[in-house]
Parts: sequence; structure tokens; C-alpha cells
Amino acid sequence: MSAWRAAVAVALCVATARADVVHLKDGGRLEGKVVAEEKGSVTLETPLGRMAIERSRIAKIEKGLLPREELEQREKALPKDAGAAQWFELAEFAAAKGLKREHERLLDAVLQRDPEHAGANLARGRVRHDGRWMKPAERDAAVKAAQDAAMRAQGLVDHEGRWVTPEEKEHLLRGDVLVGGRWLSADDARRAQGFERLGDDWVHASELIGRRRAAAFAQESGLALHYAAGEHVLCASSFGQPHAETLRDAGEKGYAIAAKALRETPADLAWIGGAKVLALVVDSRDEFGRFTRCFARDERKVDSRWAEGVAKVDGFYWFDPNGTSATFRGARHLDDTVAHTVHHLGHVFLNRHGFNWKFLPTWLDEGFAAWLEHRVLGRNAISCIAGRRYGSSGTRKDDLVMRPSWFDDAVKAVREGKDPLFPPILKRDLSTIEPEEVAKAMVVIDWMIDARPDGFLKLLAALRDHWPKGVVSPMAPETARAHEQAFAALGVPAALLDAELRKSIAARPAPARK
Repeated sequence: MSAWRAAVAVALCVATARADVVHLKDGGRLEGKVVAEEKGSVTLETPLGRMAIERSRIAKIEKGLLPREELEQREKALPKDAGAAQWFELAEFAAAKGLKREHERLLDAVLQRDPEHAGANLARGRVRHDGRWMKPAERDAAVKAAQDAAMRAQGLVDHEGRWVTPEEKEHLLRGDVLVGGRWLSADDARRAQGFERLGDDWVHASELIGRRRAAAFAQESGLALHYAAGEHVLCASSFGQPHAETLRDAGEKGYAIAAKALRETPADLAWIGGAKVLALVVDSRDEFGRFTRCFARDERKVDSRWAEGVAKVDGFYWFDPNGTSATFRGARHLDDTVAHTVHHLGHVFLNRHGFNWKFLPTWLDEGFAAWLEHRVLGRNAISCIAGRRYGSSGTRKDDLVMRPSWFDDAVKAVREGKDPLFPPILKRDLSTIEPEEVAKAMVVIDWMIDARPDGFLKLLAALRDHWPKGVVSPMAPETARAHEQAFAALGVPAALLDAELRKSIAARPAPARK
């Protein structure tokens, strides 16, 4: 069979209006309606048109009826009293033969004889509801009408597509909100949900103090601040949203580490003063000075003299009762502002733990802040030590802040016995403590939190109980007694701590050489 004849045969096989079959001698077959037979040829009507076939090619012709003709014969054969079932059978035959128009006509005939005939109604796309056949849209409308009637029977009224009591509708029309079973105005509802209004905006109550202080500063200085709020830290940066979010992420990581070390409830803000800590970073010392003055006007526990003094340093932190960290970039790398912020947060978190208006000793306060900075960022870039040079070592602060391996170098010094002894460090303040002593305090605190976590908390509690109030010299007898009681609570006297630390460091695997 040629390709053309094969294509014609396939096309004819899928046609619906055919009955006669012409069998060809070469094995092919053509379907359609024979419309003319002559001596030498046969004319076949096909969906592709009429075609003449030579008699010499034809093996035989099978005559048959077209579907429409067969339907006509079947319909004529129906008895005059034929019922709906017989007419439906004929309608099904029409559908099977693809005779859509006749199918619809015959369905009409079925429904004229039996309006409740299930097959004919289903064929028309109807559904049965409440004892009647109807269109799905009619059924849906009927269901809705019944439901609406039931709601009204219960005394409910419609409000924007839902059923409420008349009282509820009155509240909703006024814009009231249901909170804890009580109807409140929109503003009171926001307050009940823990928000407070700040200008035209609503902010969470835990952010109100920090947002207000930052907003007042931004308005006064003309700066555009970008905010990023975590669960415990609210960050404000003049360096764009990505930097604010970096500050937030580092601050939240620091919070989680500090809360675990201090065994504070992570979800609770009470221990840090009941509000999120504000962490602000600006570009210049002038902008930083403006903020210290704004802060002093808002914080009743400090004054303008405090602000003028603080404006001359690289940053400040505050923790009574609400935490604040502020610093500026200046000539530093922007990443160092993140380290500075985390360091400040270390001071805030430690000083808020068990807060009782007493200062903590320098080795512990500065050591914990540096420890948290290292735990969060894997490096140290900041120190709160006073002055440009420290103690007899002559180390420059600029050299110190650029030394990321500060903690690891201190561990190495302990391993090699080149570290400063610990008892003298207890007698240092910010003006006398040396960088290697802060680094040693970091290692001691890391060891206590890791090896003696219960003892570390007992040491903190003992210091809170016995440390003298107010500013006191670390050389004073009362501070020595407080340290003695604190290390007794730890379980290791200060005089023996170096030996315990050295033993612990020696048991650690030595770091691989790079």
C-alpha cells in the first residue's frame, strides 16, 4: 500500500459518518459511502471528498448504513407507545455514534415522557437536590438560601460574607476588634496585643524605648536609619538594611549563647530589663556624639557631663534598666562595628544577669564581653581597655583590635606556660589591666562555662551578694573577700585556678599546624 493510500485509510478509519467498506486487492481498505457505481469504477464519498476507485483494484465491497441512517431506522422502528427507557437507549446510541445534535433531541424526547428520568437528567449535567433535578448552580443557590434562612432563624445577620450577631456587626462597623473575649477599639486592641503607638506607626512595646530614642536622634541629626528587629535585639544602622540585619543576626546569636551560659529563659526579656536591647551604628564620631546627647536627655540616670565625656570614646553600652549599645564606624572596617556591637551586648547581658545595682569586677565584665564576641564571630576586634597603650607590654590598641587570633593565642600561652598568673588579674581595673590579661580572663571564663557551668553561676551569684556597692578599687579588702567567697562557690580557689586551667588545656587536643 502506498503512503498516500495508507494516510487516506487512517483518516477514513477515524471518520464517524461512514458505513460502506471497499476492500482493495493489495490488502488495503477504504471506508465511506458508495455514491456511484460504474462499469470501470466506484465513487466513494469520504470525509476527504469524493474519490473514484478503479474496478480492477477492488476485491469486494461491503455495504452498510451510515450512523445517521441506522439511527433513523431504529427511531422509525420504535413502537408508538415506546417509553422513556427505549427513547433513552436510542439517545445513548446517538451519543456513542457521535451524533450530538440527535443526542440532545432524543434526550428531550426522554424527558418529555419522564421528567424524572435519572440517566437523561445526568446526561444534561443536572443534579438531584431536595427531591428535584436542577443545574448545579441552582442547587448551590438553594443550599445557600437554606443556610441563610437557618442563620437568620438564629438571629444572626450578614456582615461582609459572614454571619454575626447584631451586636458583633455594630462593633465591626465601628472597627472594633475582639481580643480575649472583649471588644476593643482598634487602638486598644493593638495595645492589648503588646503594641504601642510611635508617631504614625505601631511598634511592639518591647521596642518602644529603643525606637523612640533612635527616632528622636534620627530626626535631630537628619539621618536615615534602617531597622532590623529580632526577638531580643533592635538594631538601627545608617549603613543600610543589610547591615542592620547583619547586626540583628549577630546580636540574636549572642543573646542565645549568653542566655544558655547564664541559664536565662531564652524567650524572656525580663532579665534584660523587659525591653529589646537597642544596638545603634552610625558613620562618624560627630553623629555618635549627637546620639550620646540625645540619650542623656532621655535617660534620667545620666546628664550632659556624662554625654560629653562619652562622646570622646569609641562607643558606649548601658544596661540599667534597658540595654543600649552605640558605636560608630570612623576609619574602621564596617565589620568591626558588628564586633563592637556584640562586645557591648556581652557587657549588657552579663550585667543584667542577677542585676542588683552592683558593678562586676573588670576581669569578669571585660572577659565575658570578649568571650561572647569570640564565640559569635570567631575573632576579637574590640576591647574596652582604656588608653592607647596598656601596661608594661606596650601593646597598641590598634594592634590589638586587628588580632583575630587573640583567644587562640591565649590558649596557646596557657599550654606553653607563658600566660599571666590569674590572681593578680583580679586586682585590675580598666586602666591597669593588660591585653594578655583580658585574653587570659576569656580563657578562664570559657573553661568555667564549659567545665564548671554550675560553679560559674554560683560564682556570679556570690559576687552579686558580696561585691561592694558603688565604684570601688579592685585592691580594696572588701573586693578581695568577695573574690574569695566567689571562688569558694566555684569550687576552685583563685590561687589554684591556674593549675586547674593548665591541666584542662593540656588535656585538649593540640590544634593542627597551619
